[in-house]
Amino acid sequence: MERAFKTEDLEKSPQARGILMRETLIKTALDVIHDLGYRSATTIEFSRRAGVSRGALLHHFPTRSDIIPRVLGKPDFELTLAGHAIHVGP
Repeated sequence: MERAFKTEDLEKSPQARGILMRETLIKTALDVIHDLGYRSATTIEFSRRAGVSRGALLHHFPTRSDIIPRVLGKPDFELTLAGHAIHVGP
């Protein structure tokens, strides 16, 4: 994914830092769901693996229901239901 900002601009722009944080949290949530399955994936695990406080996660995504649609919107997401992998994306 190509970012609209440069890493060195992060110190200058709170908006850029917020975008990077949301991207990191979404990617981490995708990894957790892949590793543990949808039912076992918790916001506590999302924040732990992302290396951020639970408060930081809740600032961007107040509930699991807020982050999941963003994860599902990621290309190449594979959802496993009843032991069957379902590819979601292009």
